[in-house]
Amino acid sequence: TGAGLARAFGRGGARAGGGEGDIAASKQITSQVTGACSWRAPGIRYRRNEVFIDVIESVDVLLSQNGVVLRSDVNGEVVVNSQLSGMPECKFGLNDRLPIDQTEPHGAAGRRQRELEKKDPATPGVTLDDCRFHQCVRLTKFDVERTISFIPPDGTFRLMTYRISEGISLPFKIFPLLQERSDSRMECLILLKALFDRNVSASNVEVVIPCPPNFCDLQLLHVGIGKASVDNAQQAVIWKIKRYPGAMEYLLRYELSLSSQRAGLLSREAMALRRGCSTPTGGEELSLWKRPPLTLRFTLHMFTASGLCIRYLKITEKSNYRTVKWIRYLTKAGTYQHRL
Repeated sequence: TGAGLARAFGRGGARAGGGEGDIAASKQITSQVTGACSWRAPGIRYRRNEVFIDVIESVDVLLSQNGVVLRSDVNGEVVVNSQLSGMPECKFGLNDRLPIDQTEPHGAAGRRQRELEKKDPATPGVTLDDCRFHQCVRLTKFDVERTISFIPPDGTFRLMTYRISEGISLPFKIFPLLQERSDSRMECLILLKALFDRNVSASNVEVVIPCPPNFCDLQLLHVGIGKASVDNAQQAVIWKIKRYPGAMEYLLRYELSLSSQRAGLLSREAMALRRGCSTPTGGEELSLWKRPPLTLRFTLHMFTASGLCIRYLKITEKSNYRTVKWIRYLTKAGTYQHRL
């Protein structure tokens, strides 16, 4: 099914051709002319007709020491598990927004989008940077109406992929603070704040905080939720939270003891930088700690960082059977980092 991802749209609606896209497009044209459906066999039957749609997103973000977003994007996919009899026609609409274009056909789609937003102002449109579709999708419908219409293959397949780089809602905000109390002692405070609703919770949350190379002991002073420990292999403190409730913030506070072999390393580094020196005073060749970024991992159900949502889902088939429809949303961390 991955080979069936057929076609890409840029920000301005330009189509990317070549390679597999041309092959898939030619197959789609053939099926439209002949009425054949090469990706679905006739005579499929289910006792219970169901369709499952999963919207899955991965968030990549890099934040500065002050919490400013330096770069961010969301990579998403829509995965369908079709357990439907016969030759069903599936149709659903997204709250995606086209780049401003007053010419047809995109102008018509843009007007349709504005009408939808008037009806449902709580669900604004989002801008898709590019999309790739399975060959079963009727692309002309998407071009003109911004609806995704298709006869699905049987079973599980990837219907579309997309990327978004604007208007991203970050699920967590991090406030890290590392302070040297003396040449042999460092205090660390990590405040983690959930920006998603109270009725949603994240699972398998992990905060990975790098330690300087000369740390020798960890003393936990406060763990607001979950558990924290040192991972010597990663040379980091790992804060693990099995379930993180929405709209809550928790603090991790701990103290690191630094070995005497490199005591004062961080202070001397700071002094050297203030003086404009490339190495610490005294001519010592010390491998200075570069402060790698803090990393966050999580899984979050019923939330999309892009704000993308399925507005409606319709399924029609000549036997007019009843269909059970399931739609799920899942957001997970890709490379989610905060500089220290």
